[in-house]
Amino acid sequence: MTKEIMTIKEFAEVTNIKEYVVRRLVKEKKVVFFMSGKRAYINYPLSIKRLWTNENK
Repeated sequence: MTKEIMTIKEFAEVTNIKEYVVRRLVKEKKVVFFMSGKRAYINYPLSIKRLWTNENK
């Protein structure tokens, strides 16, 4: 069972995407995330849905 909220490193490991690509996705706001201080936390299910359905909002 995967966690719903993940760090960039965890998201990269689970999805098998390089960390620098995940950081770029966060910067371009192509994944669902929130910031806590300087750290980004990604919502895994919503981000996967957005990436696969190409919902660029």
